[in-house]
Amino acid sequence: MNKELFVPYEQALALKELGFNEPCFAIYEDKKWQLVEFKNSISYELCLKTDTFPAPTFSQAFRWFRKEHGLYDTISKNGYMIEGELNKEFLRITKLSLKSHEEAELACLIKLIEIVKTKIR
Repeated sequence: MNKELFVPYEQALALKELGFNEPCFAIYEDKKWQLVEFKNSISYELCLKTDTFPAPTFSQAFRWFRKEHGLYDTISKNGYMIEGELNKEFLRITKLSLKSHEEAELACLIKLIEIVKTKIR
């Protein structure tokens, strides 16, 4: 797997702090990601009892936001849109004019983290 598929360290740590604890193909340890093959969920849970935490792919992170927080993303080649409900009010945020699809994915993920942090407070 290509390194760019995984959420960067800072955002993965923020996801962990928001409660993300899904099985992933990789973990972060000492600010570096590493691929880990888990035979079952028990080996995954044992691994996370150390100073490591999940390194999700972008698709895993976006799926988690949909499932856990009802926030939906749409990524285009140069922007993103987020829709959902925040504190019982409909939310729609659009950001365009980004340089690439990858930049749009990261910007969208950062905004989703910010939204959920606000929602939890």
